Amino acid sequence: VLEHLMPDDLLRYGLIPEFIGRLPMVVALDRLTLNDLVAILVQPKSALVKQYQRLFELHKVDLQFTPGALRATAEKALARKTGARALRAVVEETLLNTMYELPDRRDVRRCVVTEEAVTDGASPLLLSESEIGTVASGARRAAGGPESGPARRTPQSPRRRRERRRPPATHPEGVSVGAWSTPEGPILETAGG
Repeated sequence: VLEHLMPDDLLRYGLIPEFIGRLPMVVALDRLTLNDLVAILVQPKSALVKQYQRLFELHKVDLQFTPGALRATAEKALARKTGARALRAVVEETLLNTMYELPDRRDVRRCVVTEEAVTDGASPLLLSESEIGTVASGARRAAGGPESGPARRTPQSPRRRRERRRPPATHPEGVSVGAWSTPEGPILETAGG
């Protein structure tokens, strides 16, 4: 019905002609889906996840989201029924305490936002340099690989990450990401930066 809406219909609905005259085009939009919201979180050049990653880089912390965390963020935003505007509020609620805590925590090198951090209000995982190595070792052990030796993927500085050019992996939701696994589940890093 809405796709056939005409200015006369708005007039009959009760809107004043002066207001209708200021609307050069009337367009009906579809609701955003869960996959749309996940894509909005990570795909645009100025995506919300990328903005927060840059903010965390100021404290020399690598911010990562698990696929479950991205999906939970999108689900929470969808429940608010305000479209993509709710995404910022959900991410802000999830990371607010951590952002206040980071300046005092010089040992933290990686922050991993998990599904539980979004849904249950749990704190994101804050990992030091030594804990990052332990997680990588546990992931290799869980995957049946050697427990020692270089990790399949090592954390890198933001500058070096930008220098490495390779095609991104594809997330099941169709989102371009880089991902690897830990004992707690996969860790996600958006491609590009």
